[in-house]
Amino acid sequence: MDAVRNSTLFNRLKESSEAVEAISRLGTLLQNAGIDPSKPPSKMQLMKLAMNSEIRAEFVAVMEQLRNSGVDLTSPEVQEEMKAIVAKAQEVTGTK
Repeated sequence: MDAVRNSTLFNRLKESSEAVEAISRLGTLLQNAGIDPSKPPSKMQLMKLAMNSEIRAEFVAVMEQLRNSGVDLTSPEVQEEMKAIVAKAQEVTGTK
């Protein structure tokens, strides 16, 4: 878990309550839409999410807040950190 706490992504999010709040709101919307956070959504679920204007708007808000906090999701470093976080979460929850 130290690797996550020392990651660029975690440190930038720690400094941006707005980004954390936007991510939390998006997570709540996804759960309310029936998305299980422990596994990837199906193609049908992705299509339904794409058609949901509230979820689209919140996704845009998350992306904006991440950019404002200095997180570049296209950065190879951030992508590797995100992969490591997902792998650790799957290990902890026993999902894959």
